[in-house]
Amino acid sequence: MRRSGVIAFFEKLPSYLVGIEACAWAHYWARELCTLGHTVRLMPAKDVKAYVKGNKNDATEARDERLPADARASLAVLVAQIEACQEQIGTLDKRIHTQHRANEASCRLETIPGIGVIGATAIEATLSNSAVFASGRDFAAWIGLVPR
Repeated sequence: MRRSGVIAFFEKLPSYLVGIEACAWAHYWARELCTLGHTVRLMPAKDVKAYVKGNKNDATEARDERLPADARASLAVLVAQIEACQEQIGTLDKRIHTQHRANEASCRLETIPGIGVIGATAIEATLSNSAVFASGRDFAAWIGLVPR
């Protein structure tokens, strides 16, 4: 079904409960369907997978010929850049996790509530000698964890 036919399709139906994947246009479509008398529930993308029929995905939905070819080409360049950044982030994340697992002090820091792998690795890399702090309170102030 094309976007132009959605309203016409739902106008012919009695009031239903309609589930929509929460995305950029979800609120717009929810308002439109509510004006037709339908009840709309937005669902996270991970929960929508069970309702998908056919070969529906974001890439096949985005081949709208109303978008000019030059705009599609420009967006393709941006998508490639985003994918390259995501790949670099993944590589760095793996290196950080490897470094974290090899460092006993970093692993101990991770056991502190609120400190994860990245925080523990950053603290261990930045702090060469913890003896410079008289107390845990001094350390907390050093990293910016102070009460107002």
